Amino acid sequence: MQTTSSVNELIRRKIIQPLLGFLRQGVTPSKLSLTVALGVIIGMLPVFGVAALLCALVAVSLRLNMAAIQLTHYVATPLQVLLFIPFVKLGGVVLNRAPMPFSFSQLYHMFTTDAVATFQKLWFTFFMGFTGWLLVSIPVAFLLYFSTLPVFKKINADQLNPASQA
Repeated sequence: MQTTSSVNELIRRKIIQPLLGFLRQGVTPSKLSLTVALGVIIGMLPVFGVAALLCALVAVSLRLNMAAIQLTHYVATPLQVLLFIPFVKLGGVVLNRAPMPFSFSQLYHMFTTDAVATFQKLWFTFFMGFTGWLLVSIPVAFLLYFSTLPVFKKINADQLNPASQA
């Protein structure tokens, strides 16, 4: 069983140090903040299996650091699982639709009675999740960007001027 200090060490070694390394490699604080914000919100996307590809496309099109966006997407992946049902419920409220039942027995019964209709309902459930995610992701992206930017600027300034640390 890991202690708090070993978990903190793992976070420092696997997340914080690589992000600081991107600054040392010349990634600007604003680009790194944008990368973190987009990586996290894409990592929360409630459509399984597309986040890594979407992160790659966003990184290439916006000229962001590929490794940094994949790292932040990977860190946010547990949020994708945890927030799937809340996003579906939020999307259902916005679209005024009830979400599809999520129990295995209900899904099995639906598939055995009418597979095509079940796939249509399942598609719409993912659409409701996407709608909920879209509503949440925009403010979260701004919050992440504007909260990490001053931190990365300070760290970058300290790295450029080591005398200011004394």
